[in-house]
Amino acid sequence: MTVNEFVSELKKGISGSYFFFGSEEYLIKFYIGRVRRAVLGEDETMAAFNHYVLKWGECSVEELESALASVPMMADKTLVELYCDFKKIKDHREFADLFSSFDAESTVFLLVATGDSFDAGNYARNKASEGYKIYSNIFSPVDFCAQTPSELKKWITRRFSRDNISIDNSTSEYIIERCGKDMFSLSGELDKLASAALSRNLGSVTYDLVSEITIANDEDNAFALANAIMNVDRRKALSELAACKRRQEKAPMVLGSVSKAMCDMLNVSLLMTNGCDKSEIAKKLRIHEYRAGLYMDAVRNTETARLRAAADRCREADVLMKTSRLDYIALERLICTIPSKTGAKRK
Repeated sequence: MTVNEFVSELKKGISGSYFFFGSEEYLIKFYIGRVRRAVLGEDETMAAFNHYVLKWGECSVEELESALASVPMMADKTLVELYCDFKKIKDHREFADLFSSFDAESTVFLLVATGDSFDAGNYARNKASEGYKIYSNIFSPVDFCAQTPSELKKWITRRFSRDNISIDNSTSEYIIERCGKDMFSLSGELDKLASAALSRNLGSVTYDLVSEITIANDEDNAFALANAIMNVDRRKALSELAACKRRQEKAPMVLGSVSKAMCDMLNVSLLMTNGCDKSEIAKKLRIHEYRAGLYMDAVRNTETARLRAAADRCREADVLMKTSRLDYIALERLICTIPSKTGAKRK
């Protein structure tokens, strides 16, 4: 189940059991809050009688069984939350047996994987992990994966609209490029920007305000990966790719971002050859000068032919990914076509 599908279910009224996992902890915590309000209401005094929060490893089996067997007091349902570090679970089937029986009519049960600890495998391509197969027979799994830039831009727009502040698409892109895609970090930066805009009676968030108020983040994964490929740094490229996998970013999205960054760098190189400065490059490619500057620094001492060859390898990987089930393997093959720097030196 995607986040959007879960939101639709939440609006209708939820019941039964849900398994929350994924790399975007901000969304997990946000929707746990939504579930609490939906099940327990706003009366905190009454909610305390029907709310159980447990952490596996710190609670006993008896405590868990007692919570799941509890009867709602002056309410329709109880809410049981069980937090678990799945890296410490050795036998998924044995663990799942603990949840085999509870009253789904009177209890909403959330099993929450902490710290991106659960490996679901590639369930979208029928390559789910053993754990995913086991828990999906008991729970409705909800994958809180890393959000795409498009989804983040919509979220940014909604955040500012709460304060009647507008923001254009390119400035939203700049915020993501500058501050990174982690929603916890972004949330803090957005709050700062909203406060600054309101205090200055600004009706919109501008590029200059973002540059002044926010803190730059070095997270630009697509650029780092593309830069490593361009600079024939196989070790760095594989390290960046491993980080993408840990964050459970979808392979086609990673390749698409890398391909775009690579093509942008190729275009920047060609424009620099024609004598264009940063301002002209930013205007022609419709990117911010901040991004244009990063690309210019990256390609300044790189032959255009190398950039073109790297872009061609991205295209080949894209074809391979779309005509097979290789997924991340296509990206790994792309990187492994890069001659290692040590090997180049020996020659």
